[in-house]
Amino acid sequence: MKSFFVALLAMASFSASAQDLFASVNGVGGLTVLTDDTAGCAGEAHYVYFTDKTGQTRSSGCWVSDAPWVVIQVNGQYTRLQARKFYQVR
Repeated sequence: MKSFFVALLAMASFSASAQDLFASVNGVGGLTVLTDDTAGCAGEAHYVYFTDKTGQTRSSGCWVSDAPWVVIQVNGQYTRLQARKFYQVR
């Protein structure tokens, strides 16, 4: 799992523009989407956004890898999700 996130971070660092990297179904029937964009996030954190079942973005924050977890911060609140729940977006 650790090599999964090393590869993820390496892939993110070589990207020329922001891209959706990984996604997971969230509790409201939408998606939690991890991107390679670092705008608005401190340190090595990347942008994350959440959609509802219609595809509308409802909130956003920042994420970092802490294998085997993905740690997400939104409005000062932290959440840990298991990395295995995310699938690669192409």
